[in-house]
Amino acid sequence: MHKVTISLDAKAFFTLETYAKKRGVAPECYASQIVHKSLAAHTIDYEDMAKGYESMADINLELTGGKTE
Repeated sequence: MHKVTISLDAKAFFTLETYAKKRGVAPECYASQIVHKSLAAHTIDYEDMAKGYESMADINLELTGGKTE
């Protein structure tokens, strides 16, 4: 596991601490969860996802007889 040190202003730390307490975890753990969830949103390959949707649309049209090649 790697460690990263960040600096937060008082307002941001208070918010982090408040939400961490509500979830029953340490602020460090909650910050780690936030980073993991944020990174997941940035690692999705939207181009591949769009191609997959197009393929599924073609299959659905073929199944309904709406597309002929």
